[in-house]
Amino acid sequence: MTCQELRAGCRILRESRVGKVSQRALCSFYVLFVFLHPSYGGTGESMTTREIRCAMPDPACPAGIPLDDGLARLLLSAVIASGRARQDIAQEARIHKDALRRILEGKRAATLDEAIRILSASGAKPHAALALQLLGKSGKATDWMDTDLGYFLEIFLQELPEALERSLGNQLHEVRPRWAKGAAHRVASLLAEHIDELERRDTLYAK
Repeated sequence: MTCQELRAGCRILRESRVGKVSQRALCSFYVLFVFLHPSYGGTGESMTTREIRCAMPDPACPAGIPLDDGLARLLLSAVIASGRARQDIAQEARIHKDALRRILEGKRAATLDEAIRILSASGAKPHAALALQLLGKSGKATDWMDTDLGYFLEIFLQELPEALERSLGNQLHEVRPRWAKGAAHRVASLLAEHIDELERRDTLYAK
């Protein structure tokens, strides 16, 4: 997926007949899909946050994708929580230490590739944290970054596209956006039921 293809995709979304709110959500999801896709980064191109915002100008995709200051805070939290020296993180992430300092201070826009490498070098699962950040959930991106819940979300997001294709097949394009909220609550309910069942089994075995 090249920078040109990302811009073209968002242009198609802007020209579609959905409402402005739906266009914002679609653009956010499109960028999210691009960087979660296995082929992301394979072209050698890197997109800065400013390039993403240029690909999605107002009014359809305003500067509402919270990457700039929010991303700097997320990366800084990951670096601090790691307990590692910044010089070591910069070396592992293949970023100059001065560039890392400027990124963490919010003085330089990080590319998505750089953000992933910094988070990985800090011991965090990068895709889940960045997915939450892209979707405007910066607080959860930080709180869940190095937790089992964050790891679950990382795997869940990576497995979901293929799972949908396998289960839905030719019905994939029959899915309606209005079902998303209910589906999310259903997944959460299934997890709660599973945890309750495990706790009941543990209680029985303890007896």
